Amino acid sequence: APTPAPASGTPAEISVPSFVQDHAEESTGADRPIADTSPLQLRELQQLLRERTEELDQLRWRMEQQNSSADESVVMILNQQLADSRDENKRLREKIALHNAAAAADDLTQLKGIGDKLVEQLADAGITELKQIAKLDLSLLEAEDHPLHSLRSRIVRDEWIEQAQAALAGKA
Repeated sequence: APTPAPASGTPAEISVPSFVQDHAEESTGADRPIADTSPLQLRELQQLLRERTEELDQLRWRMEQQNSSADESVVMILNQQLADSRDENKRLREKIALHNAAAAADDLTQLKGIGDKLVEQLADAGITELKQIAKLDLSLLEAEDHPLHSLRSRIVRDEWIEQAQAALAGKA
């Protein structure tokens, strides 16, 4: 805010930035110091100073918004990467849990025709125990939407159901 005029009624000597002083000289056409400026010109300069201050504040706000927008986009990208990582971790935990469940379950490789790759495929279908194979119903395997439909002929040919039942009978 400008310094108030002294009680004597003469304009106060105020410190004015050079760009305002340059503008005052341009607008008034005078080469006189600010102290010699009329009250009307002083009010015009004060108004100009307020306008320039407001412009500067708006520019600062825009810069902050741009920086904020850049920060927000970085945060958005990082949040997406974090969500993707969480999804991947969840998928890996589920895969580890399936693997651990399959390892803790019966050893299906003891059945003729089942190797490690088939154990994985069976685990993906939810089959990890001999009793699950022993209880398979061949008529249900005929349905194309059954998870083991593609292995039906192999199950019959290698007699997985009978082998599983025999293995379970041997455990009892």
